[in-house]
Amino acid sequence: MIAFTEFDEAKSVEGYSLSAVFDFAVLTNYTKVKILPPEKFELIENRPLYAFLTGNLERMNCKAFRLHYGPVSSGIWEAGAFEVLSYGERILEVVPLLRYKNRGMEKRVEGMDVEKATCLVEKFCGTFSSSYSTAYCIAVEKIAGFESEKLDLARTLAVELERAYNHIHTIYRLALAASQKVAVSHLSALEEELLRINYKIFGHRYIFGFSRPGYVKLKSVDVKSRIKNVLKEFDELVEELSVSKIFIDRLHGTAKISRSEAVKLDTIGVAARASGLKRDARMLRRFEPIKIVEDGDSLARTVVRFEEVKNSLRTALEIIDSLSLKEISNEVKVKSGEAISFVESPPGDLVLYLKIKDGRVEKLRVRGASEVNFLSFAKSVVGNIFTDYPFALESFGLSFADASR
Repeated sequence: MIAFTEFDEAKSVEGYSLSAVFDFAVLTNYTKVKILPPEKFELIENRPLYAFLTGNLERMNCKAFRLHYGPVSSGIWEAGAFEVLSYGERILEVVPLLRYKNRGMEKRVEGMDVEKATCLVEKFCGTFSSSYSTAYCIAVEKIAGFESEKLDLARTLAVELERAYNHIHTIYRLALAASQKVAVSHLSALEEELLRINYKIFGHRYIFGFSRPGYVKLKSVDVKSRIKNVLKEFDELVEELSVSKIFIDRLHGTAKISRSEAVKLDTIGVAARASGLKRDARMLRRFEPIKIVEDGDSLARTVVRFEEVKNSLRTALEIIDSLSLKEISNEVKVKSGEAISFVESPPGDLVLYLKIKDGRVEKLRVRGASEVNFLSFAKSVVGNIFTDYPFALESFGLSFADASR
């Protein structure tokens, strides 16, 4: 069992959100992290997320059925599927099937050199590559007892730009489902521009190869005017979408999760903040969430994304003013140890556990945000009709690769 001064063995889990289940359970109230050993798992056995993460469908009370949707179907963008129970038009139950994307990535990393393993970790989920590489590098550097403000700034820039283009892509898919053709074209163009900005700064559209333990490489930071243009155009698009009755009507009241339900389901990230919960891994570094909404529906999740795109772009502009070096390199010597790291990826907090022995990865476990929020989506869509399905699913911004590696 790992033992860090900042990770106390949990004697009580009241007020704590379940974050991950590895060989032990990780819980947080976003000001403190607690570790629950296996012998005390009875404290969390009644939580729906515990049953979901451990694959106990019987405890989830999932009845047999029925309509198998996926893994290759219209509207599903990755190798993933759902089993849907319905008596006709209204949805009675949804069970996400995440196994189709399982590639055994965590096992493949084990035994690899610590630095070389970063190349594989960042490809666990390509669209969240910066979040994954940052979480991994932070864990390595924790073990090494290394900290760098400049590295932190550079990685924050990458994660915030990653958040911006992913949120814009989610809004694009919602607009597409609502047949907002003009907005779809503009959102697609903005997403493409952010990917090109990524290439300009990091040398890769999806930020591969940018970060290693103790090291980041910036190709160029001369992009302020382009980011300002994206921010201006996005602001105008938000105004247009906010007055579109068709767009608003399809999202309002769809796939609603109340605050109490979000607490029960251990909902995280954008979905939690749209249900009135202050849950953001950046709070562990004294960051206050930009937007908290109470309604908990697809519209609320979209409103949170509207504000977070703007904030991420503004944050990127501020960081660029502070970054003048094109390469930040420090020698990080790692022999043996273990650590846990949290990073707020686009859907929510990413939790990574790393154990190193003699400079090689002995064990790596990851809990992606989508792995948690697929359960929240499944519960939120119950009672909705089939035509609401895409608006419910897209509003969570989930990834099968993030949920099953």
